[in-house]
Amino acid sequence: MLHLAIDSKEFTYLNYLAVMSAIRFNDVTMWTREIPKNNKYWKMIKKMKRIEFKEIHPVTGITVDQHDFTGSLDIIYMANMKPRMVNDAMIDHKGMYDDDGEFVIKDMILVKVRQPELITLDYVRDSKSGIAQLIRKILLERVWNVQNGN
Repeated sequence: MLHLAIDSKEFTYLNYLAVMSAIRFNDVTMWTREIPKNNKYWKMIKKMKRIEFKEIHPVTGITVDQHDFTGSLDIIYMANMKPRMVNDAMIDHKGMYDDDGEFVIKDMILVKVRQPELITLDYVRDSKSGIAQLIRKILLERVWNVQNGN
């Protein structure tokens, strides 16, 4: 089980991509403190059957089993979570945002997005950067190429 949490009203395109990549490989519990309102990406996430939604307790927070994993909404998930793989997200990827960039390490489980402000639909669709290519490769076009909330 992979646990993701959001405690603000904002739910960005990158957050949407993170969740959609996570549910490809993992059972996901999505914890919310405050549900984003009138947010097209959140509305799409709410339709996913592979996500269990729970409310963050105001005092105790979230409940995670000792064998579960906690994730982040600025990470692209590329495979099943495995013990100690969370540290993979901290590895720098030289050239990840360059048009001809490559990842230093192949067979990654997690890819941390270090420039989240760049990750927009236009960027993912049009950029030849390593991160944009990765997102297009990991997710089906109908998933990453969302238009008007459909």
